[in-house]
Amino acid sequence: MVLYFAYGSNLDPEQMKERCPSSRFRCVALLPGHRPAFTR
Repeated sequence: MVLYFAYGSNLDPEQMKERCPSSRFRCVALLPGHRPAFTR
């Protein structure tokens, strides 16, 4: 099992099902002490 943290359009369940039909929603999660970083 691979757990995936999503952001942006990947939070849309319909779009995620189009991209990865076998994906399943597990839960909403937080990563305390972390923040997204877009370094490009």
